[in-house]
Amino acid sequence: MLSIRSSYDVDYLTDAVAKGREGYYTGAVAAGEPPGRWHGAGAELLGLTGEVDAEVMKALYTHGLDPRSADLTDREAWGSAARLGKAPRNYRSAEVIYAGLLEAHPDAGPEERGELRAQAAASARQSVAFYDVTLSASKSMTLLWVGCERAGSDTRATDDSPEAAQAAAEEAAAWKHAATVVEEALMEGHRAALDLLAQHAGYARRGHHGGGGGEWADAHKFIAAQFLQHDSRDHDPHLHVHGAVANKIQCEDGTWLAIDSNLLKQWRPAAAALAERIAEARITHELGARWETRPDGVREIVGIDPDSTGMFSKRSQAITPRMAEMMARFRTEVGREPTATERSRLHDEAFQSTRAGKVFGGETREGQLARWADEHAAALGVHLGDVARRALAPGDGTQAQTWSERDVLARALADVEAAKQSWTRPELTFAISQALPAQPGITPEQWPALLDGLTDKALTLVRHLNPHDGPAGLDARFYRADGTWTFTRPESQRYATDTQLLGEAELRAAAVRRGAPAWTVEQAAQVVDRFTTAGRPLGADQAAALTGILTSGAAVEVLAAPAGTGKSFLVGALADAWPTTGQPVPLPGGEDPSGPTAPDPAPAVPMAGAPRVFGLAYGQRQADVLTEEGVTARNIRRWLDGQARLDAGHPATGDEQFRLRSGDLLVVDEAGAAPTADLVAIHRRAAAAGAKLLLVGDSRQLAAVGAGGALADVAAAGITYELAEVRPFDNEWEGPASLRLRDGDPSVVAEYVKHGRIVDAGTPEQAEAAAARAWLADTIEGRDALLVVGSNEAAARVCAGLRAELIRLGRVEEDGVPLGMPGWSGTAAGVGDLIQARRNAWYLQGWDGNTTAPVNRTTYRVTALRPDGGLTVAPVTGRNTDPAGTVVERLGEPMQLPPGYVGQHVTLAYASTVHAAHGRTVDTGHGVFGAGTDPAAGYVQSTRGRGCNTLYVITRNTGADAPTGETHTIAARDAATVVADAIAPREVDPNRTALTEAEHAKQHARSTMTQIDPMIAVIGESLTGRTGAWLDRLAADGALPEHHRVALAADEARGTLDALLRTAELAGHNPDQVLRDAVTATTLDGSTSVAQVLHFRIRSALDGKLTPEISGYADLIPHDLRDPGQTNADGLAALAAAADARREELGAQLAADPPQWAREALGPVPDAATDPNGRAAWEARAGWAGSYRELVDHTDDADPLGAAPPAGLVEKHAVFRAAHTALDLPDAGADEEQMSEGQLRARVIAARREEVWAPRYVADELDATHESLRTARADATLWQARADADPDPHQAAQLPAAAQGAREQAAQLAEPVADLTAADDARSLWLIETTVTRERGERARLALSWRGIDVDSPDDRVTAQDWLDADHAAKLAADPDRPITEHDLTEHDLTDDDRYRGTADQDGRQQHDERHDEPQHDDRQGDARRDDDTDRTTEPDQTAEDAHPEPARKVPADDHAADVRTIERDTGTDAAADPNRAGHRIDDRDVDASDVDASDVDHAELPELVVPDIRETSTPNVTERADPAQRRRVPLRDETSVTVDRARLAVAEVDARRVAEAAALTDDLDPRDDVNQDHAATAAAPVAEIDPDAERREELIRWDAEVDAADGRGDADGEVLER
Repeated sequence: MLSIRSSYDVDYLTDAVAKGREGYYTGAVAAGEPPGRWHGAGAELLGLTGEVDAEVMKALYTHGLDPRSADLTDREAWGSAARLGKAPRNYRSAEVIYAGLLEAHPDAGPEERGELRAQAAASARQSVAFYDVTLSASKSMTLLWVGCERAGSDTRATDDSPEAAQAAAEEAAAWKHAATVVEEALMEGHRAALDLLAQHAGYARRGHHGGGGGEWADAHKFIAAQFLQHDSRDHDPHLHVHGAVANKIQCEDGTWLAIDSNLLKQWRPAAAALAERIAEARITHELGARWETRPDGVREIVGIDPDSTGMFSKRSQAITPRMAEMMARFRTEVGREPTATERSRLHDEAFQSTRAGKVFGGETREGQLARWADEHAAALGVHLGDVARRALAPGDGTQAQTWSERDVLARALADVEAAKQSWTRPELTFAISQALPAQPGITPEQWPALLDGLTDKALTLVRHLNPHDGPAGLDARFYRADGTWTFTRPESQRYATDTQLLGEAELRAAAVRRGAPAWTVEQAAQVVDRFTTAGRPLGADQAAALTGILTSGAAVEVLAAPAGTGKSFLVGALADAWPTTGQPVPLPGGEDPSGPTAPDPAPAVPMAGAPRVFGLAYGQRQADVLTEEGVTARNIRRWLDGQARLDAGHPATGDEQFRLRSGDLLVVDEAGAAPTADLVAIHRRAAAAGAKLLLVGDSRQLAAVGAGGALADVAAAGITYELAEVRPFDNEWEGPASLRLRDGDPSVVAEYVKHGRIVDAGTPEQAEAAAARAWLADTIEGRDALLVVGSNEAAARVCAGLRAELIRLGRVEEDGVPLGMPGWSGTAAGVGDLIQARRNAWYLQGWDGNTTAPVNRTTYRVTALRPDGGLTVAPVTGRNTDPAGTVVERLGEPMQLPPGYVGQHVTLAYASTVHAAHGRTVDTGHGVFGAGTDPAAGYVQSTRGRGCNTLYVITRNTGADAPTGETHTIAARDAATVVADAIAPREVDPNRTALTEAEHAKQHARSTMTQIDPMIAVIGESLTGRTGAWLDRLAADGALPEHHRVALAADEARGTLDALLRTAELAGHNPDQVLRDAVTATTLDGSTSVAQVLHFRIRSALDGKLTPEISGYADLIPHDLRDPGQTNADGLAALAAAADARREELGAQLAADPPQWAREALGPVPDAATDPNGRAAWEARAGWAGSYRELVDHTDDADPLGAAPPAGLVEKHAVFRAAHTALDLPDAGADEEQMSEGQLRARVIAARREEVWAPRYVADELDATHESLRTARADATLWQARADADPDPHQAAQLPAAAQGAREQAAQLAEPVADLTAADDARSLWLIETTVTRERGERARLALSWRGIDVDSPDDRVTAQDWLDADHAAKLAADPDRPITEHDLTEHDLTDDDRYRGTADQDGRQQHDERHDEPQHDDRQGDARRDDDTDRTTEPDQTAEDAHPEPARKVPADDHAADVRTIERDTGTDAAADPNRAGHRIDDRDVDASDVDASDVDHAELPELVVPDIRETSTPNVTERADPAQRRRVPLRDETSVTVDRARLAVAEVDARRVAEAAALTDDLDPRDDVNQDHAATAAAPVAEIDPDAERREELIRWDAEVDAADGRGDADGEVLER
């Protein structure tokens, strides 16, 4: 077996393995393991040969130092050593990354901080020092080595003669030599594997691999170090070799990069096949050993008994046998049975004594061999030396076995096509090796040629699914040595057989075939009504599906049913209705639609020969679920075998009743888990018989164990009914959340965290322990609980621990029957145990009175031990509650299991894998969730429980053979992030059929991303240094002072300058000239950032002229790269042409089947016959949008383009603008790049104001409270159970008291959980309500930062007084040079004409003031209008959607001052001179009482009474900026009360806004007219009659109208468009 894993530290190889010192890995073998050996072309290149020096290896692997440059054995020389490429990254920890992110986002709210922390956790990396390629010997090879070593040690002289001594010494040496041959054979095979990986998987990645712009470079010179090791972590014999492949490799161009580990793993099967074959051939060639292939496909040495190999592959944590010994000793010493508490202590001691120790101190190699020999002799009565003697007994070990090429290739292809839908060359090579005989009789050196040659021949018999290569005409750097394009992944070819492709095509074709029996719509409606009348109405989705299936007449259909949508019930309904096809359907009360009402009619009875319903499922347990719904069902394999027997005329019992006939309905449940070959066979039989085939399942759940994926294909090609309403969950939120989880929506993880369903469980062992404890508590409470773990090994480990605890609680008897299924050695099953059958055994039906047979994956309760070593069991059929309220398990009919079945096919059932859990529904589910969990498995784990599903997330993932301390060196991940990553849809769907794979590959080869991302990468590399060259030329010409040139080189804003020049180029300007004009415009002296100054000058000079203009993708190519003689010109032109062709193709496709976004943005598609020009224009516009969507992988069907690309992606931004223009979309939120600084600042301020009244963020506190509540409940249950089971008087008082205390604590925590959940819901409402404003604010903040403006910086803030003082000082300084105007003249200086003009101006102002007293409504668009309730105005150049979309509110003085300054800066006007522009209005605060004439009181405007604004009355929550880690605690009761009160106010505000918005939307007139009239009436009303609530409603209506106007939702007539 060959494994590959990432490793971070070389010390455990150089110290624990090689030196043999006291270490976790080797158990301190005093003799030590042999030192490591260097291997690989890269090692030779660096002069590394022979033994590995630990210091050199650490310097090279960990620090990237070149061993040729210094003597690296001396650490003092490391500082002077050269590096191989860049230094290995010293990745920052998640905490350091988070601190940096927080520094960059100081105003981040709690949600943002949570996202930043999750981002930091996801970004945290550990520098991979090397990849550990480990080759393990087969069990028989390990036993041969041990036997040879032991035979050599045991050899003794037959007498005292020198001849006998000489003979004994020679024999001992011969056995030692044989042991060395075995070791060297494994080393030789390992070297062959490393060489194969270097040849086929030796590539390094460069560039960005998030899209299509990443490259793979040739890098085949591996640096590797081999380390041979002889024992396992548990100190059993285990011969294996570690191969440390340095994650530093030289590319063909001389650069040093990291290895692409994905290719290493892809080629692992072929490397394993070659390594094993070479090692086996060497042992045969040198020692004459013979090999045989066993039924399980494993090759072992002839003559070594399987009992011997099993002897040393046991689980060392065999708790039960060890505990039995300790209990027997306790009885002997104490004279009584131990109490439950004493049994618990014995269990803990047994666990610790059998657990693999970190130090196996002082054992020498000879001592180790002696121990193994003693264990083997004691267990089997055979000496280890005799094992070797038997295996190497004289025989014709080199005789070659003959084989047929055709047979080998046919069997190999059958294996790969059965295992996967499509497969790779390495997988085929492994299958060929497995198909070859065990003893081909060739030398080790001949094996590479044999495997490669057979693989080449096999590939001529199959189909290549994904051929693709790039264009010619690029620089040689963009092609690898084999001529392939560097932008395509190497060695990535996928294949399939014709049999696979034809079968998949047949199922697709069947999906559109008609001719099956069909009901009328009226008859189907009567069936639906029957359920309603019976008080069990069908859901809308169920009714639609039932009606469609009954009436469609389709031969093959799909019922897509996510977990919990009631598919089993619906199948049962079909089983009830289908047999009456064509008959009148009786209605309740006796009404028959075919005739008059008859009294009390009998139910419809199927006529003789009526259609029937059969059910099939991939497992018998799943078939039994159908049986419970009234469907006659079998598992697929048994049904197909029965059909074959019927064809042959030799049916077995029960086969005949499954013979299909015309009109039958054949239902395949969990069809997504059925292999495609089985579905093809089922379809063919259904079609031949004239039966209808219904495939039921969910393609998002577990895939087939083998080649599957057909369900999704049939669903896409034919009729599919989808059940969308999730029913069985007790909690209302969980159904919709489970569907989002199924869709891979990462945001749904927050819902599970909020409800306490995600637990940060630490290491795998800790996660298993926590999940097991919770499962045990639920089980004791009488709930049907399910515990899901990651592997069969983990299930065995967890079950053993749970059984021991159940024994302690007196619920299971300790004496039991040993279970011998592989991986379960050392476990036992006794009375009270829950077991699981692991194989169908139909032959046991009728044995010893059995009325049924054990069914694979079905659970049974052990009721008795049989004298013959078997078990008496009964299936668990349900649970009842007795009068006392105790939940009692309900058991079915007893069944007898013989000892042979128990010993080979029975396991404990307390924990199981996700495949065993598939299809089950329980009360509570507990899943151990690791990084390796895929989306389907994660979905299954999260949806098994009706009442609760809890995921115990492994956040410190360690390997099974992790070295000492790795738990503490592994970076902890955020639990929510682990879950979000696991459920995210995979880039490559592993369940994709071969046909879909080929179609996807063809589309990917033509896609815009495949053309344009490489094109952008090539352009970017070609333009590297271009701006620098222009600046150098300007410096040489004297236009740019040298000190400014130096400053530019180090300026952080230099990147934005490059991007701006490229933007100018795409907008049609000469970038060289643009830069020159900016540099020479005025002096740059005094600039703190020359790049920012140049950026400002260019933007100012080209204001309104920076919109990219491209008519085709060729326009993205810079002019100086288009000349035919230029490097890359032809290749870039080819890429652009391919992208344009794809754009036209997409336009035509979208016109043929327009999606929602296209219909809404472009309207209906013109008819090509009547309006060819309109159709062409529609396709051209849609083509740009479709091309951009494909470029950025935007798949939202409702949103045409999504957000604009981030700043800096100039070419993609140009394509976005082309698509944006083609769709004629509004610019709202799409292009902050074009907005003024004032507009951007206004959006930032608006966002800040909404944050003031936010409900308190309580997610972390809620999570902590949930955890405390969960722990308290489990404590109460378990402590009470221990108290009930323990007669110890010392514990009798303590445990009940502790249990009562835990119950009281749980009761106290339940209320805060409810309150915090309500507060969290309020927070969610606020987030939704303020989304637009906050998102605009964030984008505005980002746009300002790209201009070098940090709105959060203290330097950006000023008090009003400081501003006035600075402004006054500036005016005084400028006054001597200011031109004299008419305002500087006194009355004496004025002429008569001047006085006349002044009087006229005054009259005009008086008339304006008089008009100001009247209600005004300004419908002018594009002009600055006065906002009646805010100190801000819309700028003249601001479009409607740019106006601040906020309620009419007062703005703090400092914000107002900032806005005034912004307007002055952006418009060049004096805001103070124009009150309307500055947003100034006269109100009660502006008028002094002494200035008001008493005679004018009746005409004075009354001060407006405004209901308090929540944004003015609220204060920011002080915990809003707290670190999530500090907030994760159970809050005090008073804190919770304050939190709830704040949440209620926020909910009231949201409700009021929504009521106002609804009122505005239903008003036929412009709401602003009503608002102004209402305000006039309110102003005239007496103060005492003013209704604050009515005033608040009016204010909110006005706010909604202003939002509409600001967002451009109102038309010219003032109508408010529906959102």
